Amino acid sequence: MTKPDQITVKWTSQPYDKFLIWWTQNGMAMAQGEVDSSGSSGSWTASPTVPGAKYTFSVKGGTYGGVFGNYNYSDWGPTVTATAPHRYSSLRYFLRASGVNPGAQPLRKLTQKQSSVRKFMKL
Repeated sequence: MTKPDQITVKWTSQPYDKFLIWWTQNGMAMAQGEVDSSGSSGSWTASPTVPGAKYTFSVKGGTYGGVFGNYNYSDWGPTVTATAPHRYSSLRYFLRASGVNPGAQPLRKLTQKQSSVRKFMKL
């Protein structure tokens, strides 16, 4: 609730010097992401995202070198699709969307005995 809507993509691969991230929002291409970090894993965050929008991601790695000092890139990796979650300001709506029936038991039973629901939600 205190951070902007976002989706973080993480990957593991053979070692590369740089990674490029291709992504779409509801099928429309977005500005390519880039991570200048050598290694065999990494992460990149798309932000801000739109609740309910469908996002597709793919990553490819590049090694620096060659006669002209260019990057030689791998093929794009497999695509992964995610739908940005909705933001809820109500604990009851959040629980319903998560498959929990908040009417079946008092919300206090979801928290520690010495804590209030407000403290539990850090409000």
